[in-house]
Amino acid sequence: MFILAGCQPPQKLLSICPGKPTLLDAAAVLRTHSDDAVAFKAFGRCRLEYYADHKTRTENLSLKMAVNPPADFYLQGDISIVPKAVILGANQQEFWLAIKPKEISAYFWGAWKGQNDFRQAFSPRILLEALGITAINLTGSWSFSNQGPYDVLTAANPDGSPAKKIYVYSCDYSVRRIEYFDPDGKPAVTAELDDYRSVTTGFSAPTFLRLTNNSANSSDNTVKSVKITLSSMTPCQFTDPQRKQLFAPLPNQAYKNKFIIIDGRPVEMRE
Repeated sequence: MFILAGCQPPQKLLSICPGKPTLLDAAAVLRTHSDDAVAFKAFGRCRLEYYADHKTRTENLSLKMAVNPPADFYLQGDISIVPKAVILGANQQEFWLAIKPKEISAYFWGAWKGQNDFRQAFSPRILLEALGITAINLTGSWSFSNQGPYDVLTAANPDGSPAKKIYVYSCDYSVRRIEYFDPDGKPAVTAELDDYRSVTTGFSAPTFLRLTNNSANSSDNTVKSVKITLSSMTPCQFTDPQRKQLFAPLPNQAYKNKFIIIDGRPVEMRE
C-alpha cells in the first residue's frame, strides 16, 4: 500500500527467556504497549527498491515521518534533486502513496473500508503495526507457541492456513518480526524490526525496519522492499492545521500512472 543508513544490523545472538504462558497474556502486553503510543516525528534514511518498466530500481532518500495514533501517518522521502520524491500517508478513512521519479511517476490511493492491503510492503497499515501503534485484535482464530527466543502469535484464515505471524522477543517483549500471508496462506510481506529506542516513558519503537514484498514481480509497478533507519524520534502534538496538511491525500494530477488499491492490488484509474 516506508530508511536504510547503510546496511542491515549484524545478527545478534538472542538470549532465551521464559515467555508468556498464554495467548491472552501475550496479547495483553502488546495491547498495553500500543495503548501507550504517542504522537511523534522522526528523521532518518530510506532505501526503496521497486519495479518499473520490468526493471529493478533503487532510490536512497532522506526521511521525514509523522505519526499520530491511532491511524494518522505521513512519510516523506527526499532525493537531493527531487524533493518529496516519495510520499506515503494515511488517515482513519484512506491511504495513499506517491512516487515522483520519472521512471515510475505513480500515484496509488485506497480506502480502508473492506481493504485487504497486507500484500503491499509499502503500506501505512503495516508500518503502523510495525511501529507498535496498532493494537492487536484477537478476532478470528489465533494460536500461540514458543519458538526459541520468541513467543509466536499466529492468526489463521478460515481454512486454517496462516494469515499473520507475530514474533515477540520473550526477554523484553518487543516485536521483532511480522509475517503476512495472502488468502491462500502463501508468504506475502515480511516486516523485520530491531534497535528499539524510547520515544517517551512507556513507549518505544524500532529504529530499524525492513519490509519485503515476497510476491513482488517485475511485471507491474510494485514496491519490492523498503529499509528504514531512524536517527531520531521526538514526541510531539500536532496542531489542527498540521494534521490537515500532513494527513490528507495529495492531488494526483502531477503523476503519470494512477492506481486505486482494491483488495490489496493496484488497479489502473481511468480518466
